[in-house]
Amino acid sequence: MKYLKTYMGVTSGSMAGRDDGYPEMKFRHYDNFEDLAKDFGKCKDEKYYYLTEINNEELEKEVADKLEEQRVKAVEKQKNYINSQIERLQEQLKHLT
Repeated sequence: MKYLKTYMGVTSGSMAGRDDGYPEMKFRHYDNFEDLAKDFGKCKDEKYYYLTEINNEELEKEVADKLEEQRVKAVEKQKNYINSQIERLQEQLKHLT
């Protein structure tokens, strides 16, 4: 079983002119329980998670489905906008003639 530890730390190693010492979320990965036990309890706000492998094909399908759903919504929104613009312009045209 693999584990993930999250905790709040501070930045270090100034990068791109950023000062050290700003809070940031840190992560630590453990391949086994023995390594986790050695590091357990060293941070007051640490949280632990199980890491489980997932089927990449299923994940790919779910992501593709979600992206398609978002695309369809965007197309529908665009169609509605265009139709409302057409109606608005037709109304303006009626008033001009």
